[in-house]
Amino acid sequence: MAAKDVKMNCNPIEVLRGPRGIKGDKGDVGMSGGVALIGKLDGSTPFNANSTSDQLITLFGGTNFVITDIVMVNPSTNLSACDDLEWWDQTGRSGNQIAAMSNQVFSYMTLSSSMARVGETNLFIRLKTHSTVSNSIYASLGTPLGTTGTADIYIYGYVLS
Repeated sequence: MAAKDVKMNCNPIEVLRGPRGIKGDKGDVGMSGGVALIGKLDGSTPFNANSTSDQLITLFGGTNFVITDIVMVNPSTNLSACDDLEWWDQTGRSGNQIAAMSNQVFSYMTLSSSMARVGETNLFIRLKTHSTVSNSIYASLGTPLGTTGTADIYIYGYVLS
């Protein structure tokens, strides 16, 4: 049987939501009490894959959150040279680490239709313990691309207050 081309749907909301909601949530994204889009780096302010500087992601919709998923989509170029992307609740890779993404995941970020999902059960990217975070988290890249490159990052989670 010949392999068929599969077109990936890189709409980050649909990827997470699926037909039954997110991780057992019976509601749509953004419904009260459910997992919602709470932060993003996209459009005019995407993730800069050629910078090791802290990249601020301001969370919205409340003041305290539990992050459940981080999705990276739409790389502008092949990002496989990047390594060691981490998310922290303070600048300078300090405070509490929220998640980490290895080079194995960046090796899949080669086409504009590529997607990487950071979740608690992902083999390559792991969310750390679900602890509450305030309005600001920081993406910190250990090894930059070496040339211009961007991607969109979407943060999902629960709004606690």
